[in-house]
Parts: sequence; C-alpha cells; structure tokens
Amino acid sequence: GSGDCSRCARFTPELKKAYRELKARHDNFEVVYLSGDRSKAAYERSVAQNELPWRVVPYETMYAAATARSFQSDLMPVVYLIRPDGTVIASTASGEARDVVKRLERELKG
Repeated sequence: GSGDCSRCARFTPELKKAYRELKARHDNFEVVYLSGDRSKAAYERSVAQNELPWRVVPYETMYAAATARSFQSDLMPVVYLIRPDGTVIASTASGEARDVVKRLERELKG
C-alpha cells in the first residue's frame, strides 16, 4: 500500500498472504493495485518495498484511467471486490479490509 500509510503497512502483508493462498486454489480472480501515493518517487518506493505479487497500474496512467478515478477514495487502504460484470460486492468503505478478503474467499467457494 501507500508508503505513508500505517494501516496499509499492516494490511498489505495480510493481503499478500491471502492472495497467494487463494491463487493456489483459484485462478479466477485478480488483485489490481492503484496507489494512493502522491508522487512517482513514493509510488516506486512503495511498490518496490512491498514486492506486490499482483497487477500494478503504472503511476503515469493511474490517475488518467477512468476506472481508477471511479475508485478513488480518501480511505487507505481501500479494497473493492468487483465481479466480472463490474458490480462492486464489497469494499472497505463498508467494513474492514480483512472482511473483504473473507468475502472474496466466500465468493470463490460459491
């Protein structure tokens, strides 16, 4: 997560662990990272330090993408669980980030 975010620093390792465990059993989902970092240097530092195993939206295109703008938030970390049809079925706006991971587990089992 964002380099200046203590909640992100705690949550990112949990998400990485859940991602690896779930990817080993299910290949029908993906995590896409949109940084909350305000500078390219902070973004690059955050991505490098966290060794993210999932897709990372490049800094240069992050704020230009309409999809990215639609998911901007003042919350960090913010996690959305989105079905392939674009329906948001869970987000950290409605609970803790860990709750979204649990919901993803349920969705993948279902």
